[in-house]
Amino acid sequence: MKLRPFFLTIAASALVFAPVACKKKTGGADTALAESTAQGNDTAASGPDVYVLGIEYDGEGGSSPVLWKNGESQALANGNPPVSIFVSGNDVYLAGWAGGATLWKNGEAQLLGDGQSDARSVFVLDKDVYVAGVEPSASGNQMATLWKNGKAQHLSSGETGAFAYAVFVSGKDVYVAGQEDDAEGKSVPTLWKNGQAQRLSQGSNYDYAKSVYVLGKDVYVAGRMQDAKGNWAVTLWTNGKAQHLSSGLDDSSSVFASSSDVYIAGYEHNAQDKWVATLWKNGKAQRLSDGKQNDSANCVYVSGDDVYVAGSNNGAATLWKNGKAQPLPENGNSTATHVFVVGRGK
Repeated sequence: MKLRPFFLTIAASALVFAPVACKKKTGGADTALAESTAQGNDTAASGPDVYVLGIEYDGEGGSSPVLWKNGESQALANGNPPVSIFVSGNDVYLAGWAGGATLWKNGEAQLLGDGQSDARSVFVLDKDVYVAGVEPSASGNQMATLWKNGKAQHLSSGETGAFAYAVFVSGKDVYVAGQEDDAEGKSVPTLWKNGQAQRLSQGSNYDYAKSVYVLGKDVYVAGRMQDAKGNWAVTLWTNGKAQHLSSGLDDSSSVFASSSDVYIAGYEHNAQDKWVATLWKNGKAQRLSDGKQNDSANCVYVSGDDVYVAGSNNGAATLWKNGKAQPLPENGNSTATHVFVVGRGK
């Protein structure tokens, strides 16, 4: 697969974005979620802070990024919309493309690569900042890439095309979800653990892994792969074993595990061939939008007993909390691409 600007290859939905840690766990489950949401934020009495990243469209082909914090919009001067957010203490990290793979910390940009690189996911643990994305190889193919504190590690050889969509860190282990083309040009969903690749399927034209979440000893990966009937199905891999959740050009964007429950955000096609924003809990689908136009659930985040989903509903950026839609203030067509919750409230 020859190089093409990576930020143009994916629809404007968030890819995965592992919402986790900012302090290393010393025992128990390695998800570190509770620790990341508790640090540097006095929200126990006032309720959690809910950050939602999104995109507003001007109707003339242009777009601008926006960040909502507790429902209040904050314009971002990043230009091209960032696609991933991570909040650690008082610091807000964003990842995306701005003349190349870019990491923003509290609005200050750090360019990670040249114009043909792109960043898709950011994760912070202790003082280390991990960014997953893509860089070009000398032969003109895209290489799945992980930046740690600004230093690039190529996860693929560059002999064929490969993408890194999401990063998750659990203890000393670093997981990256994406896809890598095989010698025949088939797209193979791939999970890299500490740089070692694990193929999750035999591959087809449009198979990929978009999101990864680790809870204890279990590794959950969400994406899409072709089923036995040749349909592309929303797929959950648990420790490498695939489970199809739908069938028929459906897609997933985000996975989150909490206790014994596993949530996946994405969309299903209805009879009118429209995308319906959908949340799967333990394999059971809950439709969040009415299917009158193309909508999607782009990211899921669980905090305590509350389940937050970011996406679009009837063309407007929306945050669903426990299935109830909360439209976000915006100035036109928009979508919410990522949600991150800090603090658990009472």
